[in-house]
Amino acid sequence: MVPVGGGGLIAGTATAVKGLHPRTRVIGVEPEAGDDTKRSLEAGHRVSVPVPRTIADGQAADIPGS
Repeated sequence: MVPVGGGGLIAGTATAVKGLHPRTRVIGVEPEAGDDTKRSLEAGHRVSVPVPRTIADGQAADIPGS
């Protein structure tokens, strides 16, 4: 499980993990109130959400990176 903020951390982590262990399942996690990545994947385009209040400040993104 890897935090999803703008997308860089999960992209790098998935690249490294899959390079070493291709069958490993990488799961992105984000705050429930700040689920911009989940909504974007469902919509098929980048979706902006209000920045959530969370102690996970690295995940307090309003829109996934391009």
